[in-house]
Amino acid sequence: MDTKNERKEQLLLKNEKFNVKDIEEIKGPGMFYFSLLTAQLLLVLTGSSMVWLAIVFPLLASTDSKINPISRPITPAETSMLLTFSGIAGVLSNIFLSRIPDKIGRRNSLRLIGVLFVGIFIALAFTRNIYIFFVNFSILTIILNGAIISVTIYGCEIAKDNNRGRVGCIYCIMFPVGNMLTFIVGSVVKTDFVLFNFIFAIIAVLQIILSFFIVESPIYLALRGRQEESINTFKKLQSYDNPKDPENEFYSLEPSSDSKNKKTIFSRLFRDKASRKALILCFTVFTIQQFTGIFIILPFIVPIFNEAGTSVSGTVISLIVGFVQLTVLCAIIFVVDRTGRRPLLLLSSIGCSLMLCLLAFYLYLNDKQLPLVNSLRWLPVICITLYIVSYTLGLAHLPVIIMGELFNNEVRATAVGAILTVERIIGIILGFAYPLVTEAFGMYLNILVFGIVTFIGFILIFIFLPETRGKSFIEIQSILRK
Repeated sequence: MDTKNERKEQLLLKNEKFNVKDIEEIKGPGMFYFSLLTAQLLLVLTGSSMVWLAIVFPLLASTDSKINPISRPITPAETSMLLTFSGIAGVLSNIFLSRIPDKIGRRNSLRLIGVLFVGIFIALAFTRNIYIFFVNFSILTIILNGAIISVTIYGCEIAKDNNRGRVGCIYCIMFPVGNMLTFIVGSVVKTDFVLFNFIFAIIAVLQIILSFFIVESPIYLALRGRQEESINTFKKLQSYDNPKDPENEFYSLEPSSDSKNKKTIFSRLFRDKASRKALILCFTVFTIQQFTGIFIILPFIVPIFNEAGTSVSGTVISLIVGFVQLTVLCAIIFVVDRTGRRPLLLLSSIGCSLMLCLLAFYLYLNDKQLPLVNSLRWLPVICITLYIVSYTLGLAHLPVIIMGELFNNEVRATAVGAILTVERIIGIILGFAYPLVTEAFGMYLNILVFGIVTFIGFILIFIFLPETRGKSFIEIQSILRK
């Protein structure tokens, strides 16, 4: 309480020193969106990298040495090694990557990731040995993980309390944009492997150039004791009714507690009640996201529809899915900061659960060849479409927003790395188990388990997750400490 009064007194003293030049320094939201979109160019490259193999793998499997980068078809064992090594690299790198924004700054970490993207795409363009391919593709996986961590932290810290949800939605839109960009570029350049990679390197160069004109995170500057720079950055990022509001915002930041001792940050995640509770809540929300099965169902959507025996091809459904995702995400941008996180997450989880259970019911009928299935051929299309709508309403983007909101400024970067590591491990386990369970018991059992766990997630969200819409980081920390 004393600290709060001292801050108010300090703020009053500052207000007395106000002069007209302060008004001229206020830049408005233009810099905010420029900085945000420049950072999120890295997410476009991340989305492109996620489906990079979809274009490259047919070239690697080709018997035509003129278009195959390694001059021979890749073997099944080599394909398995390529995916395994990159998966392991992704898991092991997250904790290390989470320290970079704290060490060199948020803006510099974005620039570094851009430089690494340029380097790795150029390296991949000239890779002609399969084992070097393993190494370079694993490095690409590490870089895209670094992009996710750095952009998540930066976006959260430059956003205001009333628009963090909108920022999270824009964040999620960039991934399907990157996916589509890869497929468009791949269809244009066709078998030109070098040009294919160089186009993405050029996009990364553009991001690097633009990054020299964006602002540093004001929260990072405050944590480093750079008060004047932090206040000036707040002025550049937003429009304020009162020219002294940027100073109000600076003094409302959570106090730094022993930030010089970086070795204690990881242990503080578990010792501090608010951080520990935030960690459990984020683990829960990301586990629910994984158990919707979205990262398994989408890649396997063609075999799912083939097994379902519908008249609609899996390829057509894939196009429908992409269109639905982008449409719903664009609509959510305008409502997420009005409706709140909890209502959207609850609606999303119960919708996913219901659609998954209905799809499992249909797949069970089809597996047992029961007569009723003939009158329900339309059900899988409806279920998948509404499942994608439900997922996109909340679970697609809100876990990232919540992850950025629940942690205090000092531990946020480390927490993001830890959460994404656990999420990746869960994803690997589910990806490994899915084909085995499908082979042993049928696809319907996998889908049913996804539906049941997602319903359990609905209950957990309803009971434990606090609403964070419009609340400052200090208010959120206060709620978590209760």
